[in-house]
Amino acid sequence: MGQAGASGDGVPSFADTATLRWMGDISPYAVLLVDGDGAIRQANAKAGTLFGYGAEEMVGLSIETLVPEGDRQRHGELRETYLAAPRERPMGAGRELQALHRSGEVIPVEIALVPVDVAGTRMVMVSAIDLSVRKALEAQLHHQANHDPLTGLVNRYHFEELLAREIERGQRYGGGFALIMLDIDHFKAVNDTYGHLEGDKVLRRFAEELTGKIRAADTLARWGGEEFMLLLPGTDIAGARALAEAIRVAVNGCRMPVPGQVTVSLGVTGYRNGESVWGLLKRVDEALYAAKLAGRDQVVVL
Repeated sequence: MGQAGASGDGVPSFADTATLRWMGDISPYAVLLVDGDGAIRQANAKAGTLFGYGAEEMVGLSIETLVPEGDRQRHGELRETYLAAPRERPMGAGRELQALHRSGEVIPVEIALVPVDVAGTRMVMVSAIDLSVRKALEAQLHHQANHDPLTGLVNRYHFEELLAREIERGQRYGGGFALIMLDIDHFKAVNDTYGHLEGDKVLRRFAEELTGKIRAADTLARWGGEEFMLLLPGTDIAGARALAEAIRVAVNGCRMPVPGQVTVSLGVTGYRNGESVWGLLKRVDEALYAAKLAGRDQVVVL
């Protein structure tokens, strides 16, 4: 095994690649040894797995082969800049990049860089870890934090965030939007008569029916229990009223998982310049309450 030392500038120095190969074999990361021209001189088995090659197949490839085509020129420039003044860059230092699998799939990776001298030749040890699983988990956690687990709709917390952004946008650029608050009539009787499992099915079916009636730009949220909220960017009161009435009629004719007809009450309001989230929510809640007092299965606009 080649003896390790240090060059005059403090860079680890090795008589040959044997020690580096051993270090790569025991590393938990994908490890590549890259020379000054960008050619891969050595790769461990984990690197082969990460990039879709046999480890020995990778020897002689340009490191830019593992970079998406659109990033290769920039990557080459960055590599030359790094080699002009190489220094150790540990994992977790923000070196996240897009790498290219042999299949053509782009994969997110985090890398660490360690300059080394091998028999007097400057090279770089590149360690890489696949971030795909971590990013998928982060996306899953983000979705869970912002969505209702029963219906898959946006939850109240995230809806309030989106509503605040819409108000800010309206104050800054002008333009209005509308809100519709919806409540399934006599939903407690559904739970009491058929049980909560059947009640959950009604909530899911109701959410599906509403989702099919709105635009991609609209946001439908489960507000809590049997209450739902609908944010309609760029929609005036007349348009919101028409949509609310169309939803009311559609729900009346919708086949639900329980016997009998399910109806819905709806309150409608529009954004008024300068008002707060709280003021807007208070008014749409009052509109819904008025619809309930009017006998349910109604649309009330305030």
